[in-house]
Amino acid sequence: MRTKLVTPKQTFRIIKAIYFLIGVGITVPATIILTTDGSLKQLLLENWPYLLLPLSIPFFYSYIGLQHFFFTDDEYVVGIQSKCVAIGEYIDRYNTRLEIPRDHFVSYHEQHYLFGMKKMMCVLFTINGEGKRHKFNISMLSKRELNTLRKYLDQIVNDNKSKA
Repeated sequence: MRTKLVTPKQTFRIIKAIYFLIGVGITVPATIILTTDGSLKQLLLENWPYLLLPLSIPFFYSYIGLQHFFFTDDEYVVGIQSKCVAIGEYIDRYNTRLEIPRDHFVSYHEQHYLFGMKKMMCVLFTINGEGKRHKFNISMLSKRELNTLRKYLDQIVNDNKSKA
């Protein structure tokens, strides 16, 4: 049996490109305006706190919904990880990781928040006969990747139901 993988490929590149364009779109005009003398420069220097608002929007979206998602399924273990794009490298609280034996997986369901911008997947599994649940952010997955993930998870659930 080969290892099954699901990770967002195209979406993550698009988000990086959007952040780069936002940065260029803010710094180039600001550099031009601040290096010249005039009333626009004076206006910007007097109202600099308002310039922080456009910069805060990408950080807000990174915090609430942009999480890099990894799914691996080999013959014995299912591994799922969700890591926040903005601060996941630095703060462990914004990382979610689960590795369980394949036969402990019970079911899953999806939830949508913030008008469909934030998608969560709740995984139900058993450990020592006790049912537990774990939530993962799957907002970065494209429709094709999400359908592939559903197919893999349905196959695991069906295999476990047929063994029981």
